[in-house]
Amino acid sequence: MTYKGKSPEEHEMSAAEGYDAYASAYVHDEKKLDRFDLKMLMRALRLLTGLSVLDLGCGTGRLAPLFQKRLADHVVGCDLAPGMLEVAAKTGAYRELVQGDLLEELPFDWESFDVVICSMVLVHIPQKMIPHAMQEMFRITKPGGFVYVVNLPQRRAPKLYLPDGRTIFIESYIHADNKIIAALEEAGFSDVMIDEHKEGADHYATLIRVQRPL
Repeated sequence: MTYKGKSPEEHEMSAAEGYDAYASAYVHDEKKLDRFDLKMLMRALRLLTGLSVLDLGCGTGRLAPLFQKRLADHVVGCDLAPGMLEVAAKTGAYRELVQGDLLEELPFDWESFDVVICSMVLVHIPQKMIPHAMQEMFRITKPGGFVYVVNLPQRRAPKLYLPDGRTIFIESYIHADNKIIAALEEAGFSDVMIDEHKEGADHYATLIRVQRPL
């Protein structure tokens, strides 16, 4: 299900176009976004030293402090927007930064990573492409490796204000947690663990951890 109700002066963009245009302003929203996933990821992740880690949908490198605190020494960042990757490079947290699209085949070999983190990316994936996205994550995860997916079931896509004064929405979709879990299991993952971030009575985000069997 996509979001509706935009006024004529507001423009909907694809994730690639929208985030590329918004990259320079994105850093102003990073702290707002941290509250959705950072505490959950800190609880779930232990030391990452010696492990190959993929930050899938890394954006501007918002999770760089997480990798630093967990002493990660081999982190690859992947995003579909070149403008976001340019900003991420300035964090110094990534051994490599690669452009890639989860709607297509990711530019990585089979069984490349011990840990894959995909936070607040699925909100931009159409429902029909969710199985493909999970199959790609399974393909690039090593046997015994873990995938951490943060699902953001937001009720509406946020307005983004570009430096040139335009107001945009990035193409977004709502996914129920049970649909995400089902797609992960169908792809071959097991050992599901769930954590939730709530504020008051509202459900804001879910962390779903799964493992690729040995």
